[in-house]
Amino acid sequence: MRLQSSGNGSMIVDFYPTKSWIDGNIFEDKFLKVLTFSGKTMKKKVVSHAEMIAEISSYLLHNYTAISNNTLPQFIRS
Repeated sequence: MRLQSSGNGSMIVDFYPTKSWIDGNIFEDKFLKVLTFSGKTMKKKVVSHAEMIAEISSYLLHNYTAISNNTLPQFIRS
């Protein structure tokens, strides 16, 4: 899921599904959160499904808009 701040839209938050480097299996409860400000990556963090849902709800309450859905799994170390 990609969320964009209101106004000038300079803050973007992406949540991606994740998969293992070792066997390519998709992790059902791990998502990669990427914060981008003015086109520059500021932070990357792996979060649980519950954390992702709570954060998405919070961002939407703070005038962020869902602009796309990221479905391409990203590799992480488990």
